[in-house]
Amino acid sequence: VASVENVTWRHTDGIRYQLPEIVLLFKAALARPKDVRDLQTSWTRMSDTSRAWLREQIARLYPEHPWTPLMETYESAIRAR
Repeated sequence: VASVENVTWRHTDGIRYQLPEIVLLFKAALARPKDVRDLQTSWTRMSDTSRAWLREQIARLYPEHPWTPLMETYESAIRAR
């Protein structure tokens, strides 16, 4: 079990929000079209470490997940910049 400090970030207004990679991991269970949009929108805003963590967790939990090739494509686009 992770501590709240490890799975959230605090905005300047003091409100805590879940880290995007944590939210996306839960969304991966259903992988609805709106979840794919969230993945695409969030990908470039996450750190290298966060993106790697999400890729590893999805590969571990859902080896044949449809997001795997999407994440590889998004990552290739980032590296090409």
